[in-house]
Amino acid sequence: MAQQGLEEAGAGFRPAAVGSSAVEPRPGPARRLAAALARLPGWLEALRGLLLSAAVILALGLVVAAVLREVEHQGIVVERLEVPRRLEERGPKGEVLASQLVDAIVRATRAAHFRAERPSLAMGWRTGDFQVPTLGLSMTTIVRMVEELVGRVDTRLAGEIVEVEGGYRLRLRLVPPRPTGGPVEVPLPAAEPPERLALALDDAVRRILPAVDPLPLAIDLLVEGLERPGPDLSPERTWRALQQVAEAVTDCLAVCASADRVAAYGTWGEALRRAAVRLDDADAARMLREEALDKFASARSLGRPSVAVLLREADTLLELDPARGFARYAELAAERPRD
Repeated sequence: MAQQGLEEAGAGFRPAAVGSSAVEPRPGPARRLAAALARLPGWLEALRGLLLSAAVILALGLVVAAVLREVEHQGIVVERLEVPRRLEERGPKGEVLASQLVDAIVRATRAAHFRAERPSLAMGWRTGDFQVPTLGLSMTTIVRMVEELVGRVDTRLAGEIVEVEGGYRLRLRLVPPRPTGGPVEVPLPAAEPPERLALALDDAVRRILPAVDPLPLAIDLLVEGLERPGPDLSPERTWRALQQVAEAVTDCLAVCASADRVAAYGTWGEALRRAAVRLDDADAARMLREEALDKFASARSLGRPSVAVLLREADTLLELDPARGFARYAELAAERPRD
């Protein structure tokens, strides 16, 4: 009986027969390829979604970069000038005068741009306007919303030509108006040679820039009045040019940002040094150089002046005391080795 029970119990431990389906064979290459092809549409859909998301993120990044670039620049938008019909029929139209006014602003701010003391003023809308699909807003609308949010709106120059007794006058005003930027009026030649019209527009720009951005005006006055040699090198002309630079710098110190005030003091110091070079009076020249050193020191106390300003300070020291001048050059070489 015991033997029979052991035989019946051991019957459950018999190995499976050869060829049984307990272990399935590995699929062949054809089956693996078919399985991969079956999953391919899902992979492609996932890749498509990833690429679309990346494209949207990239587009939004470019829009944000363009908006920030536009908001960063101080813009002057010159609107079409209103011209009396009688003058427009035989003279320049409003669009042409607006374009020539833009040229006058560029001329007045070019020196500041080339000296790298101040970015050139952005004229009008520099980035092509387009619709942002994901936001449903145009580029112009987005930029203006951001500018209003951060309090940096473009300055608009509007104006018209009015007929007065004996001729015409160009009237310009800032939009929005500013406390120090009232309307500007200049005589305008009706039957111009072009150079007379250009001079009239230059005069208008120099009278409106103190309310818009005085620093480029100060630099332009420095270059035109004291740096470029002209036929009139009289002391009266030198003092008059120096006074014009001082007035523009004073305007900037009242309204400009801190970085521009640093450049303004540097410009003032350079104007004093240039005036000293032109004067034959040794005592007056020395007085101007010492005052120039005070302006350069003010620039350094407010921030980090450009290397050009620091070199002009060293030039002034060299003219007063060669030993101090050479020592200042050595200090600059140690302070700004990469500049």
